[in-house]
Amino acid sequence: MLDFPKINRENSGFQNNFLRVVILIIHLEDELDFSKYESKILDLFSNYPRKSKKPKNLLSFKINSPIGKNVVSESTQSVLDLKTVDGKKSIVFSSSDVLMEISGDSYTGFDELILNELKWINEIITLSKLKIKSLQLKKINLIGYEVTENQEPISIAERIFNKGLISNNSYIPSNQNTFKYKLDNIKYSYPDFDLNVKYGIISDSQTSGRLVLDIDVFDKKISEQYENGILETLVLLNNKIFDVFHWALNSEAKEILKADKRL
Repeated sequence: MLDFPKINRENSGFQNNFLRVVILIIHLEDELDFSKYESKILDLFSNYPRKSKKPKNLLSFKINSPIGKNVVSESTQSVLDLKTVDGKKSIVFSSSDVLMEISGDSYTGFDELILNELKWINEIITLSKLKIKSLQLKKINLIGYEVTENQEPISIAERIFNKGLISNNSYIPSNQNTFKYKLDNIKYSYPDFDLNVKYGIISDSQTSGRLVLDIDVFDKKISEQYENGILETLVLLNNKIFDVFHWALNSEAKEILKADKRL
């Protein structure tokens, strides 16, 4: 499917992750009148008690990310916005999209999502008999760092990222007093998938900053291929994101993720 080494997640040995935001967007080919299924939605998502309905207008769905523009969904119908008590998980049902965002330490693994939220979303879509235009899965990894004296920020990236990913960055002057950020984007386009990999470094102050690894897979298969539901395709998308993530890290970073302690 995509040109990265295939990795078995179960055998990676990772006990932790660098994830800060996970986003799923389901683009619908047909309009969803969620009011017909609202009682079912609220029953399935009972652990999302913060409910709000927004009037007919444009729904802007953005995430709190340091790396710029995210996703915007336009809907001419009202939307149903559900959130967990702490607000770290949200699901929005509109006439054209279903959008889910998970941030912070609320993400406990993709397998659990498949058994819960993604299973419930799949149930609603199957019940409504709607056709799906495409699926998009996005994961943003942020790794905090501290700068020691006379250390160039760009050199910090070499402690986490694969040399093949950042080989050209080592030659860029990056004095911490003046350096703000360096972000690069790689795009791959295949007949059925688009893959975007954004990576780099953001300086928050003269003594600290964050490394960024943002991986986005956009599945653009025709709707007929989703007739059996979305779960199988979502598993494939998540596995491919993990393949890219695993490739992008060096051995030192992988050992950090194997440590049995919260990052």
